[in-house]
Amino acid sequence: MRLLLLLILYITYSISGFGQSGFQYTSKKNKIKIPFQLKNNLLFIPMHVNGVELTFLLDTGVEETILFSLQDKEEVEFNQVETIKLKGLGNAAPIEGLKSSRNKVVVTPDFIDYNHSIYVLLNEEVNISAAVGIPVNGIMGYAFFKDFPMKIDYINQVITIHEKTTPKVNRKYKKYKKFPITLENSKPYLETNFKVDTIPFHAKLLIDVGNSDAIWLFSNLMDSFKIPANSFNDLLGHGFSGPIFGERAKLEDFYFDDFKFNEPIIAFPDSLSIQNVKLVPNRVGSMGAEILKRFNLFIDYKNAEFGFQKNRHFSNPFHYNMSGLEIHHSGLAWISEKLKVNDPNLLKTVASMGFYYKFELKPVFVISNVREGSPAAEVGLKKDDVVLTLNKKEVHTYTLENINNLLKSEEGKHISIEVQREEKILKFEFVLKSIF
Repeated sequence: MRLLLLLILYITYSISGFGQSGFQYTSKKNKIKIPFQLKNNLLFIPMHVNGVELTFLLDTGVEETILFSLQDKEEVEFNQVETIKLKGLGNAAPIEGLKSSRNKVVVTPDFIDYNHSIYVLLNEEVNISAAVGIPVNGIMGYAFFKDFPMKIDYINQVITIHEKTTPKVNRKYKKYKKFPITLENSKPYLETNFKVDTIPFHAKLLIDVGNSDAIWLFSNLMDSFKIPANSFNDLLGHGFSGPIFGERAKLEDFYFDDFKFNEPIIAFPDSLSIQNVKLVPNRVGSMGAEILKRFNLFIDYKNAEFGFQKNRHFSNPFHYNMSGLEIHHSGLAWISEKLKVNDPNLLKTVASMGFYYKFELKPVFVISNVREGSPAAEVGLKKDDVVLTLNKKEVHTYTLENINNLLKSEEGKHISIEVQREEKILKFEFVLKSIF
């Protein structure tokens, strides 16, 4: 799965205001458990902002708390608002935003920040809900992670927050392999190694739970580095400043310490897409959630440590979308379905009243991008085609995650798809084909 959205934020306008006081741990217990939704390798949790429930992506690659989609949440009130401009990944101009201070953010009744700063984007195009298939209102960054040690359990989809790092907590995580990190611009960095065509490299990478890919490398910043010959051009995702383009390739292996990953799929953003990003010294990329989800993670910013313990995902092969289709959720529509009535007497009653169908709101899926030269492009599928059926099943019976898993499932898999293009209903067939 490509990166859905990776946001690296810096403020281009000097602003003043109250600083964040941070979350307060008020539980009488020594740990707080917070369930999360895992979608396309990314972590989503509900929080209440000034009394209104919103859904946030958790992201170690972002310093600030960002809101970009309120939709039906217009009742949210923001305090002490001022105008700013924001830049990030992508090749477009800065976008306008607002900074709001002194907001109350409640994750649980025992984990609250009473003085939280929030950045509100005014560009409606910055919205990851369509890409993940659930309503998402914003991103929570450094403030969530900075004060308390915590565990991310990708298998059980639970975050455990501890009040402090105690000997008891250390014993609990003694089987984790601990690595020192550096915190720079409120983001965690790790020194690691990898190989390209048997040539070893040493790299400083951002540890980024908000990046759904395995690894991103900025090849223009690496001496003597050449992107593997079997790479292909792709749309990698969207940032604050527009689309992020680059190449994808398969490395021979990637490793840090004694953790080795065979044939990971790597993304190489082009230099134009990262021109607005203020990189810390010696950073050459990011380690994303396609790697991180293969562990239970112990995160301790105060002691500058990351702990890794293999989970059952560790040895899973790396996949990518072989179809060339990017499909997004595009709202809901009323869909009619024929009633299933097993009772013959009831069926007669229903028929006599003319009620053969029921109507329900179902998701609408639209093709948002078609990779040039891909199997989908070769048969004629186009951007903005509305998907009606997929492998002879009505598309609303799928979730977006189901669709993405199907499109990266296995080489040689046959895909049939029916779409609506303006007033026409068109049918296409193709076979998933690996470039590597």
